[in-house]
Amino acid sequence: MTCCGEVDTSKGFKPSYNVKALTEKFYARHDTLNEDPKTVLSYKHYCEEIEKRQKYTPRTFYLTPRTENQVYGWLHHLAFKYDPGYEQMLFHRARQSDPDIKIQNAINLAVLRGLRR
Repeated sequence: MTCCGEVDTSKGFKPSYNVKALTEKFYARHDTLNEDPKTVLSYKHYCEEIEKRQKYTPRTFYLTPRTENQVYGWLHHLAFKYDPGYEQMLFHRARQSDPDIKIQNAINLAVLRGLRR
């Protein structure tokens, strides 16, 4: 933690791509520095990388949603629409009240009790 010890600056510049500055102050040190010709190219490179990472979203990278939670609000109109009768066959949602799970839990409990004795 930075509050408990010295800050390690030996690893170089590590920008935070997902966080925007709270304020852009006119008196900030990085805005008032004279540009060194040696660092101008690397500065521009880092600025381009930060802009590219801030614009990156799963929508720009993937053509379709990769997980079920991405379907909501993202290309929902392209998702398959199933008839109400087929949903139970297509999407198995295991619940504790499912008879198969109850039988499996009873077997597991019996095995555990047998091992303890």
